Amino acid sequence: MFLTIMTIPATPVYFFLPALGLLATHIVAMHYHLYWYLPWFDIFMHLWGGYLVIIGLLMIGSIGSRRLYFPDWSLAPVLGLVMLGWEVFEYVFGVAGTHPSYLVDTTLDIIFGALGGLIAYGSVRRV
Repeated sequence: MFLTIMTIPATPVYFFLPALGLLATHIVAMHYHLYWYLPWFDIFMHLWGGYLVIIGLLMIGSIGSRRLYFPDWSLAPVLGLVMLGWEVFEYVFGVAGTHPSYLVDTTLDIIFGALGGLIAYGSVRRV
């Protein structure tokens, strides 16, 4: 199928509540230094972020009386651009640091962001 035939209701349940949860979790994580104490925490956050990007795109497409249908193939490049943009942000503002394993961390961040996007896509895809 070339076009997504799915739309999700534009309600807070699908996007805004999980986005607020992500923001609150990030604030708590920064306060308690969870990104440094729990090595897996960053991966979890990127998984969650990838999920929200795809849900957000699908929700944007379902707002209003005219439905926007994104071609299936267009979701992956948009997710990729958002993930790469975030990694550039982390690098430019020194969030990621200069640790020798920076490349491994960035690669894992992108992989798990993409996995989050796949989970989102799979969870709302109509068969």
